Amino acid sequence: MLGNLRISSKLMIMVCLAVLGIGAVAAVGLSTLKSNLLEDRKAKLQDLVRVTQQALDFDRETAKKAGLSEAEMLERSKTLLRSLRFGKDNDYFYALDMSGNVVAHPNPKVEGKNLMNSPDPDGVYFTREQVELVSKGPGSGFSTFRFPKVGATEPQPKIVYALGYKPYNWSMGAGIYLDDVNAIFWSQVEWI
Repeated sequence: MLGNLRISSKLMIMVCLAVLGIGAVAAVGLSTLKSNLLEDRKAKLQDLVRVTQQALDFDRETAKKAGLSEAEMLERSKTLLRSLRFGKDNDYFYALDMSGNVVAHPNPKVEGKNLMNSPDPDGVYFTREQVELVSKGPGSGFSTFRFPKVGATEPQPKIVYALGYKPYNWSMGAGIYLDDVNAIFWSQVEWI
């Protein structure tokens, strides 16, 4: 069948196959890059939340040794959680109770609100997911949704790691926006 084709047609087929092969390799490489970037962010976020859990445990033990009451230790833990920040965007930690009430958050306007039935623009009940990960699920996990950045109105993709904190029956967590992952990915797409 190929024997009947002219040499120019055979060369064109070879060029097309080479371009398709290069495109396939680039697509696999870019897919792997995006997956690796996301996994790296998730691992760092998980580490930060676990270190925060250890800081709360240490502070709680110190407060116990100082003879503070349970209510005083609770307020002290909330204050500590509200004060912690990480990342270039001044990201923060927060805590929810198992009913979806925000019990510790750096923004006083958010604290005390019940967000259990508050979906993101895509219909993801992010608070419910976090509470379920802690109470019914494995005790910790990731949730992805869209939420506006501080001072912005347009929701952006965000990933949160939630972890159960037994002394207060909290779902404690922190989140990061994924815009930097997307920026790195698209810069690589342009380069390739």
